[in-house]
Amino acid sequence: MRKWIVISLGVALAAVAGLALWSNPTPVEAQSPVIAGSGKCEQCHKSAYDNWRQTLHSRMIGKAPDAIIPAWDASKTWVPKEDILFTIGSKYRQGYVTKKFEVLNIYWDTVKNEWFGSPGGVLRDWKSGCADCHTTGYNPASRTFAEIGITCESCHGSGLDHVTRGARMDKTLAVDSATCNRCHVRKVAGREPPLTDMAEWWPDGHAKDHRMQGNEWKMSPHARSKQGMREDYCMTCKAPADVRFPPTYGPKATFETTRFSIECAVCHTPHNTGVPRTSQLRIAGSELCSQCHNTGSGPPRQAGAAPKRADKEIFEGVGGFGVTAPMPSPMNMVACYECHMVQTGSSGGRWRNIASHNLNVIEPAKAARGQPDSCTTCHANQGEAMQRVIESRQGDVKALLTSLKARMEVVKPTLGRWDPGKGTTAAQKAFDEAFTNVGIVASDGSKGFHNFPFAMALLKAADQRLGPTPPAAAGPAAPAAGAPAGLPRTGDPMLPAAIGLSAITAISAIGAGLALRRRKRAKD
Repeated sequence: MRKWIVISLGVALAAVAGLALWSNPTPVEAQSPVIAGSGKCEQCHKSAYDNWRQTLHSRMIGKAPDAIIPAWDASKTWVPKEDILFTIGSKYRQGYVTKKFEVLNIYWDTVKNEWFGSPGGVLRDWKSGCADCHTTGYNPASRTFAEIGITCESCHGSGLDHVTRGARMDKTLAVDSATCNRCHVRKVAGREPPLTDMAEWWPDGHAKDHRMQGNEWKMSPHARSKQGMREDYCMTCKAPADVRFPPTYGPKATFETTRFSIECAVCHTPHNTGVPRTSQLRIAGSELCSQCHNTGSGPPRQAGAAPKRADKEIFEGVGGFGVTAPMPSPMNMVACYECHMVQTGSSGGRWRNIASHNLNVIEPAKAARGQPDSCTTCHANQGEAMQRVIESRQGDVKALLTSLKARMEVVKPTLGRWDPGKGTTAAQKAFDEAFTNVGIVASDGSKGFHNFPFAMALLKAADQRLGPTPPAAAGPAAPAAGAPAGLPRTGDPMLPAAIGLSAITAISAIGAGLALRRRKRAKD
């Protein structure tokens, strides 16, 4: 009997040891396995595994001493190199975890190649403050884990049944932002910080801290895109997660069954490094945004069409009627993210280096003290002047749009039965062209600021096509006070006229700024 018990215990211990080796856990934390381990995933999914090994996720936690980047200087760290168990991060900074699972309050700046922090201090307990996201198979009750690092099963869930019994795994988990938000959402005392928490948020809803991409995304139009769908045509952009990445098992998503909006995986590739020198982006720069922020059918050249999301066309200066040559934006060297994803978050308190996922432009006048904005990152010390340019250009475009829309409402009844794009008379065709030009500018979310000369050229061409307002309707159709009734018809080419308007606006803004300074000096 005793011999049987000894043999049984030996077999059980061998089984546990074998499974532990399977998942390749750190010896310090060897536990009964709850995962298969990334080594088992590699055996069948070699390509995905090799690609994942190149991403920051696989290198977020490293084993010391091999993963330590700098030459260790105990006089700065106050801790011998032999006491370090893990490293944390490598993109902006590298942190260190001791064999007591304490995070040191001293870091290596991987950009400036220098130490910073408080030597000799301990920031937090790594198991309770970090391990949940930085390990796989973490048990919060026992504060133990099965494998260090952000591995396959961190996102796809445990693959133990898949490996041992051939059970299917639901890969659609990877396209749901809830998967990413499990770690890319900051929580304070177990809850997401409210917008009133000024330690975590700027007053306008942009994040101050790192690891808040999910907090911001939840407030962005991307997270609500599915709510705006009205027809199948919208699915390509508004519900692309389970449309672009169909489930491994089951039918492809339809307009009625789609579950997701514009999730993280639409822009970021989970397994690959993506475009070089980016955060695993699928496509570089503005090309990524312009996949959806365009009219969907090329430059609008069909009279009577009502364009949607003409951001790309406005920026490139193409489409519409009465503008013969392309008029690319004067800002054509600026990428979308430079204005819409300002680096407002901080990694380690050193500098602002985490791109916001709020997606709203931060105007200089609306930025809080110390908050980076969309202009002065490049135009240093020109916040007031840039704000005047924004307000002047957008004011001109909005006033003309209001005036032209009002005039179209007056002209439309004079055309008889209006059928967009199918007019037979010269007046109907001219109205159709004006309608499309106005629609292009109105559908661009920047109110013309993306390409002020082109927007003004389109509106001038629309003004010419509408002709004089019918006298009988002039009273009811009069624009609001201060709004121009139309553009003067000088007969000059539209391109020089539009550029002239742009130059005048800029010069006026600068002149006003200089006058303001002179008055201030005179008072002083």
